[in-house]
Amino acid sequence: PAISIVQNNGTMCSSFYYKSHKIIKGKNQIEGLPQTYVEEGDNVESLELCLYDDIDNIELILNYSAFYDYDIIAQSVKVTNKSDKKIKIDRIMSASVDLKYKNFDFIHLHGAWCNECNVQRVPVLNGGMTIDSKRGCSSPNHNPFFALAEKSATEDMGEVYGFNLI
Repeated sequence: PAISIVQNNGTMCSSFYYKSHKIIKGKNQIEGLPQTYVEEGDNVESLELCLYDDIDNIELILNYSAFYDYDIIAQSVKVTNKSDKKIKIDRIMSASVDLKYKNFDFIHLHGAWCNECNVQRVPVLNGGMTIDSKRGCSSPNHNPFFALAEKSATEDMGEVYGFNLI
């Protein structure tokens, strides 16, 4: 699952339900984290979904910001423990994307100092694909960007989904 929370008693069952939503012009800032930003005049709207687990009193905010001029959607997630009990977040993913199966290529950028952004394009393999850096941050070695492109896609045409993990 996209989220795995361990409650104080050891249970791992969360039951989030829709509580509310709001649509705002622009984008909310994410305190203390790297993020995309909006400047005055940018054509951006955000949808904020509030989900709530009444049993464990945990609030989950899913935020989707659409940058209309660039065909980009930025996603984030925020968990707030509203109870007096400790919880442990084992896993939380702000993006879970389901794509219609196609024979995609996996494109990412690798390199080294003074040799950045070399494009590597390989077929998507069964089991999983990994971009990894042991530095603890992004670097010229492995940029946290990847794309899924249909086999016939070029720089000028074709179906391509790009992802930048911030």
